[in-house]
Amino acid sequence: MVIQEHEVMRLGNDKVILVGVSVTAGSYKDLWELTKTRQFRSDLYLEVSGGMRG
Repeated sequence: MVIQEHEVMRLGNDKVILVGVSVTAGSYKDLWELTKTRQFRSDLYLEVSGGMRG
């Protein structure tokens, strides 16, 4: 995944390009509650919440 590895490679090329990516997201829904009912992936919740619950 580009966001985690901070690198991309163009198709047909073997040169690695370093990138800096930051994502800002917002939701009115309680994502923690949605993870309990499996309507939102718990691994993604940990990523977007910075590893903290609540």
